[in-house]
Amino acid sequence: MSMLHDRAEDIPFANFNEFFQTVGYLCTPGRIHSIDAEVPESLVSTFYSQYPGDCMSISESVTPSGLPGKYGVQFRINFLNVDNVPPCIAPFLREGQGVSIVNRINKSLFVEKLVLNHGFTFGAVQNVAVIRSLVPPMYLSDFNVGFSR
Repeated sequence: MSMLHDRAEDIPFANFNEFFQTVGYLCTPGRIHSIDAEVPESLVSTFYSQYPGDCMSISESVTPSGLPGKYGVQFRINFLNVDNVPPCIAPFLREGQGVSIVNRINKSLFVEKLVLNHGFTFGAVQNVAVIRSLVPPMYLSDFNVGFSR
């Protein structure tokens, strides 16, 4: 069961070829800084039971209007570089934060799919061998195209 709010967004891909090219692109060493999870304090134990990796616990503050400052879990991919970015994900890149993070993708549903189904983990280190092993054989050439971008 997903921890994400029903407003969490995905990235629409035209086909599985685009998707697996993106998977290859994302796991190229030196491409991403980290995959982050911001999780309200009350949901941290639930996060650890559902997802591999680490999260940042965030305070559930209250806005001046009395609403919660953070409604729920947010996942993102932080990039070190976006050289030769596949056109299918380029529109979803947002400005990065910090010195080394040049861009980021804030599509939590997309990130969740990568973590739950495709071998990615929260944190800075991705295991390319594990990710590649989960690519269906018919899409390995697409993965390799993305990996070599």
